[in-house]
Amino acid sequence: MLFIFIGAIGTASLNKKENAGIQQYGASIFKYPFINRYALFSHEGSSLYQQGFDHSRLFKINACDVSQFNSVKALFSCAKIAETKNSEQGGSKVESAQTLSLSLERYDQLKTYTVAKLPAIKQGESNDKTVKQNDKKGMQHNVPYILLDTFLLGVCLALSLLLFNKARHFLSGYLISLTLLLAAGESKFFYIGSNAIDAGLFETLRISIALLIGPIGLYCFPQADHQDVWRKPQFYGVMFCALLMLVSFQLINVDWYPKAFTVYLASISLSLFVLVLHFIFKFRKVLNTKERKQVLTMVYCLSIGLLLYFPLMTWGGKYGVLAGRYIIVLSIGLGIFFALMRYGLWQVNSLISKSATLSLLSILAFSAWAGLDQGMQVLLNQTLGLSNKTFSAFVAAAISSLFAIPAYQYISKSCDAFFNKDLHMLKRFLSKDILVLAETQKLQVFVTQLGTRLLELSGAHKIELSFIDHNRLSEPVSFNSSKEDKTADYFTKDEVFEYELTGLLSLAFTLHFIDRRINNEIKHELNEGTDEIARALASCTRWNHLEAL
Repeated sequence: MLFIFIGAIGTASLNKKENAGIQQYGASIFKYPFINRYALFSHEGSSLYQQGFDHSRLFKINACDVSQFNSVKALFSCAKIAETKNSEQGGSKVESAQTLSLSLERYDQLKTYTVAKLPAIKQGESNDKTVKQNDKKGMQHNVPYILLDTFLLGVCLALSLLLFNKARHFLSGYLISLTLLLAAGESKFFYIGSNAIDAGLFETLRISIALLIGPIGLYCFPQADHQDVWRKPQFYGVMFCALLMLVSFQLINVDWYPKAFTVYLASISLSLFVLVLHFIFKFRKVLNTKERKQVLTMVYCLSIGLLLYFPLMTWGGKYGVLAGRYIIVLSIGLGIFFALMRYGLWQVNSLISKSATLSLLSILAFSAWAGLDQGMQVLLNQTLGLSNKTFSAFVAAAISSLFAIPAYQYISKSCDAFFNKDLHMLKRFLSKDILVLAETQKLQVFVTQLGTRLLELSGAHKIELSFIDHNRLSEPVSFNSSKEDKTADYFTKDEVFEYELTGLLSLAFTLHFIDRRINNEIKHELNEGTDEIARALASCTRWNHLEAL
């Protein structure tokens, strides 16, 4: 996190006034705090950028060793890089050299580059504003790229924190959480920040550890606490793929093997394919319904990562490569997230479907604004004379009003339905809340609360509940919701749940559905939890009987 923070500060400070001198050559410099180390960034369109150079650690400028200078100003003074001053500001224009000699780190090797000064625009060829911009050309940040990088970084960190918080006691949860944390180092900010020490070393350690523990964590998913888990042939197949990825990664910087990067991408794709096969075999052997659904979710998500990874890294361009670097860990993390929230992975009962709702809503709103703003600006500016700022404000207000209530309600229902919010709340109610209510309420009040809660969580239209304790009650206690039945033009369905101990107690409740069916998982939970409901009712009856004595 420290490196990411330093990298973000460095990216934001590239247009400081002290950088004006070297910006004439299409570059900017960032000095790391407290140490005499510098990073150099190329501007889009400069000679460095055209050579495929973006940013790296700087060692020398015009034979001046940067480690000897504690400020950018002192370094520029040694390298004879002068800051330009416009005649309008009352200063004289000091000419710098036409070329600079830069010693930079590239692929863990020190290389020297010669950078030419950007061509100047004469006063008679353009207006004053253009001349001023050319004399002091600033760093033009690629905002969409930075936003995408920041978004993917945030998703990795959020998923890593979620898994560490909920599943660190399981081997698979701990290892996958650590893998997601290491994947956050794919961010441009981490690479810039780690250059303060040694970016190449941190990159090698980070990727090597992730390539080793990631496959092990997936192999152990969802739970692997049996002693014979290490003796299965699937384990050795997964470990072979991990070692293959490690070896191919180490060959990337070797000069005598130019196709090493392609082999590295192929080894990762092969490993994903082997893991997909592993989960397919595991799906056939697992008997537990929940674990089968969890494994099937991982098959789908890993398959998506497998299909997208190689094309993105090979033909995806700048943005595709950025997405490709994250796609595998995100497909794994999101697969576990869906299994975690929808199928109760690692016995987690909490939900964050509202977070998913707001995230999806934000993405849709931003996409709508980005798609409408630019085109409509031009159209309305030419026809009605509206300024760009006026229309941007209007579009933002319109999208806000559109997404404030209607879109939120629609997306919220979809997210809640997918994550089955009512199922998790029902599990919590039957395992915890119901016993607390039973020991603190009068019997009739408790029956009313119980019936109302079951009606709400099941999604039924009407409920009829009856309970009798033959030893303590003279007649059954019942609850019947007072909703009107509208069955004329609608499909109806009744679900009956019963529990009886002959001669002791009896419980029966009927859920009446109109124009819908009960969710299968909720039905299963109610069938399994009917004895808990009867137990809570018996406990409430006993406490009420003792209080009456």
